[in-house]
Amino acid sequence: MDSRDVLRASREAEALGMVGSIHMHPDWHRLGPPSERGPVLSERPTPMDVHLFGRAGWPLNIICYLERRGGVFYHALAAWAPPAEHSAEAARCPGFALRIRTSSPLEA
Repeated sequence: MDSRDVLRASREAEALGMVGSIHMHPDWHRLGPPSERGPVLSERPTPMDVHLFGRAGWPLNIICYLERRGGVFYHALAAWAPPAEHSAEAARCPGFALRIRTSSPLEA
């Protein structure tokens, strides 16, 4: 995604009163080039995410993890607060309960 598009979308969302971030972690550890397959990604914050969440100061940060297994795509969403400044917990982001409303009830 072009950084200008990200900046434009962020500014539009902020103008609407939305304050936070959302971004995606793909299963790069499976499909990326061999030199990039070291860190395993998920819907949990990476050390870089923790740094960015702390610097940006947005109260809500959502990560969408997207993976493909056997030709089927799966996703997991998680919401995180920025890390507490100047504390022993500064390397961790507190999680939020995340509820997604679906358009139809699930069948058992």
